[in-house]
Amino acid sequence: MAGEVTTFRKLGDIPSPREYGLPHESWRPSQYQMVQTLLGKKEGSVTLMQAPTGSGKTGISRGVAGKKSVTALVKTKMLQQTNYDGIYKFDILFGRGNYDCIHPEQMIEDAKADQCLYESRMDECEYVDECPYVMRKRLVQRSRVRSLNYSYFLTSRWTRNSKFATDYLFLDECHLLSDETVEWVGLTVRDSDRLKWGLPSFPTTYQSTKEGVDRCLDWAEQAIGVLETKLEGLTGKDANTLSKKSRIERLVSKLTFTCSAIHRAPHDWYCRAGERALEYMGTPRPGLMIKPLTARHHFPKLFLGIYPRVVMMSATIGAPEFMAEELGIEHWEYEQVPNQWGPEQRPVHVPECPSLGYKSPDSHWVKQAEIIKAQLEALPEDWCGVIHTNSYAQATNLAKRLDKLNFNTMRLYLPRAGTPTNQQLSDWEMEKKRYRGRLIITPSFSEGVDLTEERICIVAKTPFASVSPGSFDYERMLYSSSMYKQRTAWKTEQMCGRTRRGREIDYDTSFEKRGWVSVVDGAFVARGVRKHCSRDFVEALVYC
Repeated sequence: MAGEVTTFRKLGDIPSPREYGLPHESWRPSQYQMVQTLLGKKEGSVTLMQAPTGSGKTGISRGVAGKKSVTALVKTKMLQQTNYDGIYKFDILFGRGNYDCIHPEQMIEDAKADQCLYESRMDECEYVDECPYVMRKRLVQRSRVRSLNYSYFLTSRWTRNSKFATDYLFLDECHLLSDETVEWVGLTVRDSDRLKWGLPSFPTTYQSTKEGVDRCLDWAEQAIGVLETKLEGLTGKDANTLSKKSRIERLVSKLTFTCSAIHRAPHDWYCRAGERALEYMGTPRPGLMIKPLTARHHFPKLFLGIYPRVVMMSATIGAPEFMAEELGIEHWEYEQVPNQWGPEQRPVHVPECPSLGYKSPDSHWVKQAEIIKAQLEALPEDWCGVIHTNSYAQATNLAKRLDKLNFNTMRLYLPRAGTPTNQQLSDWEMEKKRYRGRLIITPSFSEGVDLTEERICIVAKTPFASVSPGSFDYERMLYSSSMYKQRTAWKTEQMCGRTRRGREIDYDTSFEKRGWVSVVDGAFVARGVRKHCSRDFVEALVYC
């Protein structure tokens, strides 16, 4: 029944985790019970599983894989490598662009498999049996324990073929699925791409009305016709022709998918097209954008119906009813892994602070800096940590305010704007070695990052999405203010969880050992974000 929480049955002797494929001598609390609960799920079931940080979510999926075949989807390649492959020995597969093309006639230096001369006809290549991508793909297709990232899963048709379906499909970090779905189904075309492929002029529409959606749909269908005509004229077998043909086929496939999604569910779309439709670095640019305002009409088609059992898991599900509604899941079950740590062992401090936003006076931001300074100076100077912001501009401004307050800015480290997260992590490891008590201020460590050495975690701004009038996020907020706050709640919990990664020291009863976590923005309470957080998280809030 939807929303029913499982009561774990009493168990007799518990077998070793190694009998289930886990590289551990003992189970984490409630981990084995949850494995057994999931193994008892019937075909056609969809399960939402709330599992606190440190409860061993990946281990649960690997435990199920000890008895049944499992496909696990994750957000990032880094998580695939470090966790699913590195620890739990899932067979992992990335997109084509991560594998070399070995064709001797390939004209592009250091070409990758996504630049294959044969594209969708890779079997026609005489070197197909030696292709690194094809070899890995075939291995993973045969595997009983495999992990893919969401992008590859959505791109590759074979993943949604029942022939290759496993007994279970695990969707990790499922709080991201709404955004993943919306971005995948939607379409953004820059004017430079339009000119490159000789596509029709964009329509002019700045209103998400049925008329505006119809105009964008008409344009996309016209573009498909133009591209298909170009394909008919590409009859050569030389490398240049085959490469161009492959690129056009990919574009046609994307346009066709979005058009079919609009025809299938013509309501609840955002669209902008014309000279000022897009934005780059704050500057309007010509183009076309059309995206669904909700995932509920599209998520089931993309993720449900092929795999017999689907398990959606996250440490930040919040209210499961709300997630199920947003994703269009009609029949679902809810499972909650009990938190082994009491609220007093994982406090999140919420000091009295002005509500912060883009219209807030400077005095509010100065007050925030004063509170952060007081917190940092009350903590050991050799503690390193992260201060989360929503943008690099916020990070820079906070550093400047702390400097004016005579805080020791030698401790502060600001990564360069736009630096990839992986590179930031690498640079951060070097910075911590250079200076004890280093503090990184960044918007890039909010999710998917394990900070095990850091003892300080401060959320300096409640992570509301930017909502400038007319933008996609603004229209999406108007469409569902509750969902807007729910996404903010998910991200806030993710931020707060970066330094508590399941080690006992992270939850020690001693403040000196477990470290410090705080949210320094009055908007967290004033704008109702707290109401959308998970029960575990709310229980741990300490107002001061």
